[in-house]
Amino acid sequence: EASFDELLADPAALGHFDLVIAHGVWTWLDGPARAALARLLREATAPGALVYLGYNAAAGWAAIEPFRALVASLAAGRRGPAGEQAIREARGFFGLLDEANAGLLRAAPGLSRFTRRLSLFPMDYLAHEYLPAGAGACWPHEVAEALAPARLGYLGAARLTDNFDRLNFPAPVRERLAEAE
Repeated sequence: EASFDELLADPAALGHFDLVIAHGVWTWLDGPARAALARLLREATAPGALVYLGYNAAAGWAAIEPFRALVASLAAGRRGPAGEQAIREARGFFGLLDEANAGLLRAAPGLSRFTRRLSLFPMDYLAHEYLPAGAGACWPHEVAEALAPARLGYLGAARLTDNFDRLNFPAPVRERLAEAE
């Protein structure tokens, strides 16, 4: 029960780990906390260690980014019940957009489906996902760059099949990827 910076004060007390699992942490940290976690991973992992870092990947969350951005804007400076009110306001606004068949939702079917399901999510889940300052989905290259000072490299996606282009892309896309540097 300590911050990353507090743990870094005496890294020898932690020891060195061969396996570190941090699921559902990175996405909800701001920049300084992410940097502190990277420093901690550098100090606390043994050579050749495996680090599993679960986070919300931007590619999967891109469709609902407008909702997250509106919640962040409305919630700026609000905490507790006031933060939850920001979520209610954003949920109401997106419900209005959906009822009006607004262009944004016509252009983004994933966002439209998400908007229609918003009332099914409990408030504590929505608060967890959308209220943390600095929180948000990340692209894998951003995470890899942030972890480079920790001497950690990208191994692959946690879902095994996501690591095989042949299973995820049609031939013309694979050919184009093969041409890329």
